[in-house]
Amino acid sequence: MKIALVFPPFFFEPMYNMPPLGLIHLAALLKGSPHEVRIFDFPLAIRQKTLDMGNRIYDSCAKQILEFGPDLAGFSVQCTTYPPALQIALKVKEQNPNIRIVFGGHNASFVDESTLSRYPCVDAIVRGEGEATFPELIAGFEGKLDLSAIDGITYRSDDRIFRNSDRRLIDDLAQA
Repeated sequence: MKIALVFPPFFFEPMYNMPPLGLIHLAALLKGSPHEVRIFDFPLAIRQKTLDMGNRIYDSCAKQILEFGPDLAGFSVQCTTYPPALQIALKVKEQNPNIRIVFGGHNASFVDESTLSRYPCVDAIVRGEGEATFPELIAGFEGKLDLSAIDGITYRSDDRIFRNSDRRLIDDLAQA
């Protein structure tokens, strides 16, 4: 499976001058797997001036993601990146409805059910820490695991929204 991990564009110099550590950690966890993973760090692209902040920014982001040809696009969603993530996810899904769209991050965790009910372009939300949940969700999308058995996700199936039990927090993230 090809997996795009997306840090949506938002530029506020004092706030977004760090790499997307959560996405980097997820990519590192998947390194030994058969999956091909690519991180799209759009705030970095803005800083490097390889992504224009113009009115076509979301189209440009979607185009880059689609050129990679992912089966799944996972977005790191915070309060400030929620609107851009939705815009890009909508454009990606419009052009390729087969791509699974997953949101994760603190904002997504708190608005999981309302996001899925309002935005059909989003297929699932990873709530809380994604280190154990995200690989299981990938297995679920591959048909190797029943989505109903995965703690820490909210997902859509047959136009219904399901919110599974919360996942227990990881005692030591350094060991994840």
